Amino acid sequence: MTHEEAVRIARSGEGAIVGELRRLSAERRAAQSAGGSRIKTLAADAPDVKVADCRDVVALISETINQVRKGQVDPRVANAVGYLANVLIKAVEQGELERRLAEVEAAVKGQRPSSDLAMTGTDS
Repeated sequence: MTHEEAVRIARSGEGAIVGELRRLSAERRAAQSAGGSRIKTLAADAPDVKVADCRDVVALISETINQVRKGQVDPRVANAVGYLANVLIKAVEQGELERRLAEVEAAVKGQRPSSDLAMTGTDS
């Protein structure tokens, strides 16, 4: 509201001020309710990305950063992508640890103690 508009409303009397306050209040409520409705996302027909390992995550995050910088994606969407990428990295790491543990267990099961170790507890 400009200074001139404020002076005009003030000179109009108390009823005009109350009416203007109601109008501004309604505009504010409408703006607040529409606040999250204009989030920039990718088009529905955008191709899916393959995210199977940490290199894929790095590529996805790099691409998302550039999309945010160019105004193509809302920062809140990018934040969700970053969070989900972190979850994916943890799952990949967990899968790798499980695979390595299985290999170690298989190697240990494949070893047979020598007869000397089994009988005496020493290797002499």
